[in-house]
Amino acid sequence: PHTDKRVCQLAGQRYYEDLTACGVKIHQYQPTMMHTKTLTIDRVASLIGSTNFNRRSLDHDEEVMLAVLDQDFTATLDGHFEEDRENSVLIERGRWKRRDLVQRAKEAAVVPIRRFL
Repeated sequence: PHTDKRVCQLAGQRYYEDLTACGVKIHQYQPTMMHTKTLTIDRVASLIGSTNFNRRSLDHDEEVMLAVLDQDFTATLDGHFEEDRENSVLIERGRWKRRDLVQRAKEAAVVPIRRFL
């Protein structure tokens, strides 16, 4: 998967095992880096913007989110999401649990700086 900040990706990957154990499905988009921040709710509402869901963005960065209450617009976004998911790889819990020691070490190495990312 493509990323512009490998250290941020590693910080997130540290939680894949716990998240998948709770039933979260993680799909890694393959063709290129994805920097989209969209959220659709119950096929009725959408949020689109620049806000990352992390402490730094919420506390320090100047971000903007647009809320849209429109079923047609939300359906369009849901359609784009499904297209993107077709170009993604599902992170399977069993396979992720068997990742190698080097990957685990990289994930652990970023823990001390995680709050700054």
